[in-house]
Amino acid sequence: MTAGAVSSVGIAPIKLLPHILMIRLVITFFALISLAFQTVGYNTTPGEAVLTETHLGELNLVDLSSENIKQAVNSAFPKLSLVKKSGRQDGPDFNYYSVSNAEEEDIFFISMDGNDSTRVQTVWIMNQDIQDQYEVQVLQKTDDLLKKRPNLKFHSNSHYTIYASESDSHIEYRLSGDFKALNDSVFTADDYSVEKWQVENMYVELIQWRK
Repeated sequence: MTAGAVSSVGIAPIKLLPHILMIRLVITFFALISLAFQTVGYNTTPGEAVLTETHLGELNLVDLSSENIKQAVNSAFPKLSLVKKSGRQDGPDFNYYSVSNAEEEDIFFISMDGNDSTRVQTVWIMNQDIQDQYEVQVLQKTDDLLKKRPNLKFHSNSHYTIYASESDSHIEYRLSGDFKALNDSVFTADDYSVEKWQVENMYVELIQWRK
């Protein structure tokens, strides 16, 4: 009887083994499904997208035009929505696209050329979740910006908006904050160039890719 009891105890794990294997297979299956969804979602959310000299995440900016903009954005960012809008400036009015998430937060914008509505002119980012290939993000201070891109030059436009850019680069930055005038009577130099000391208390307001 004792031997029979021992025999029964010894057989029990063998009988349960298929059930254990089934449970493990189910767990593995759902783990693979979860991994698949994570893989599909790569580079489709703001925190995973990086702005480079040619791309924003998987979105090819160089080849972007009015003809393929909807398909290209939806393919690269299926979780975001694209809305066409109209903007005004000193020159001709222009079309632009707002790309936002489900909470209607603007992630980035695509601006078309005012003189050629088929041509993408700029892509600008005001969302802190996206950084560029130089590891620059919105709200970074100028001293941090210069540590990452020491060759940047600062300049102003006719409206005295301050920018930081580098030759042979498509990525530039619009600055905001406490700008120091050149002197008591002059805001900038005649050529609109700006010295580094004039922007030391400023920060990155937006990151802009210019075609």
